[in-house]
Amino acid sequence: MKALLDRNDLRSTEVEKYLHRVVDSCESCSRTYEPKKARKVSLSSLNRSFNELVCIDHFNLGNLRLCRIICASTRYSDASVVPNTGMEAAIYALDAHWISQFWAPKSIQLDQAFANELFQKFFDRHGIETRPIPARRHNKNVLE
Repeated sequence: MKALLDRNDLRSTEVEKYLHRVVDSCESCSRTYEPKKARKVSLSSLNRSFNELVCIDHFNLGNLRLCRIICASTRYSDASVVPNTGMEAAIYALDAHWISQFWAPKSIQLDQAFANELFQKFFDRHGIETRPIPARRHNKNVLE
């Protein structure tokens, strides 16, 4: 996220504080219970190489709408500004900013918002296995 802000000359302590407030006040998180404190586990233990497991999420940062994609083993990430947080925009971001550069990942980890017919057809067409994240954990893997 910091790299995206740097690339667009938007990084400041005020923006970073705002980002933390947005993540802390996430509606999806507030509708579910607070999980018990767990030991941190690296996603790199789930895979062995670049592009084997990719995580995707979309969110708002002020009036910017972003789609973030991150490789679980290397933590390489890409974030792009999208016109909205709809599925078509997320598919475009995944296709244009990840698949066109690195090919389709072996599997993708995503929250329940992405579990719909449009995304499933896209994943099936590219041979991508899906790994849904329980709703209460959706920000834990992507934004840490």
